Amino acid sequence: NPNSTVPSTNGTANQYLVTDGDGNVRWQDQLAYETSLWKDFVLSDSPTQITEFTMPSVGDTVTIKINGVESVETVKSAEVEELGRPYSYIGSVDIISINSGANGWCIACQDGQPACVGVSRPDTTVSLFVTEPHKIDEKYIPQDKDFIRPLSYYADGWHHFAIYYNESGDEASCYKCDNINVPGLHDEMFIDADVSQFIIGHILSKLSHSFSASVCVLDPGNNEKSISRCDYIYGTDETEMTQLASMMGYTLTTKPTT
Repeated sequence: NPNSTVPSTNGTANQYLVTDGDGNVRWQDQLAYETSLWKDFVLSDSPTQITEFTMPSVGDTVTIKINGVESVETVKSAEVEELGRPYSYIGSVDIISINSGANGWCIACQDGQPACVGVSRPDTTVSLFVTEPHKIDEKYIPQDKDFIRPLSYYADGWHHFAIYYNESGDEASCYKCDNINVPGLHDEMFIDADVSQFIIGHILSKLSHSFSASVCVLDPGNNEKSISRCDYIYGTDETEMTQLASMMGYTLTTKPTT
């Protein structure tokens, strides 16, 4: 049968040999798969979420690159004293030290949490050998809305980009992402947590490559267990993020004095 001739793939990986509705043979990308690669993360003193990296056990070693130089790091353990909650980390200092003003870099993962958080002072590029999924296209997934997704579903690999203010001095924090999955509806919600806070967000508006959300932040390290509300913007396009901020009334780059 002439239609059964196997076509050349030209070295393309992660494909299946399939037939179309007329029986013609062709190569097609797998619906979902994983691939391993070195990935760069630019760390700053604002937390950068790292979802692709799995922290090894305490005492084990992992090979990474720091500003392009390969390094073997031993996983260490520390604890948030106010919470009595342990976390694992690799780095020149622990995350509490950086938050207190010390120089160094750190990638930390709270016990039981799926995502890591990276911080550094001054900015440092850390390369990790990660397993990255090729996700199923949204059009093949039932759009049930009876659950709350994690923030990492919508915004992957985010780091702090800018803060905008309105005339009252309220602020909107903008986070630029490596990848963005724009919500389908304006009223979707998400949750997120790291070693220092728990948040629940309510999506307000969206553009092609960005979205805004009203976020309630619970700071468990505060003795009064305070809850604060602020506006966040996530996206891959800086122009769109600035536009969303303006649509919400955040047009100032410096906090107004009262």
